[in-house]
Amino acid sequence: MAAFLSLAQGDDACVPVLSAEPARQTIFQVSYRIGAGHPLDKGANGIAILALQPAARGDSEAVRQARDAGYSVTAGELQQGAVGVAAGFEVPHLLGASVGTVAMGEVDVGRLGEQVRGAAARLAQLSRA
Repeated sequence: MAAFLSLAQGDDACVPVLSAEPARQTIFQVSYRIGAGHPLDKGANGIAILALQPAARGDSEAVRQARDAGYSVTAGELQQGAVGVAAGFEVPHLLGASVGTVAMGEVDVGRLGEQVRGAAARLAQLSRA
């Protein structure tokens, strides 16, 4: 599993700016490529950012669900087999940011959702300090 911090770039792109992977040596490791942007409406990190915006008629089901839950979940959207869980938070002068995790295979979405929501709340506080 990897953790990431992403920022909205303009109105239509999401760019990971920070990633953390486990320090221990393993045979298989998931990582998130810094700076590799993708459409804001794809992937848990972008959908979490979109969910920060006021509800609009054209919102996707994923954005509506993320807004209701406080975090987004995607499976296989950016990479086959990858499951992303992310929560958005507001940053002054930006469309938004998100913090989350990506893993291959099954994850405890409820537990991760609560953890990323907590991390997003703490990061929002820090961004206003």
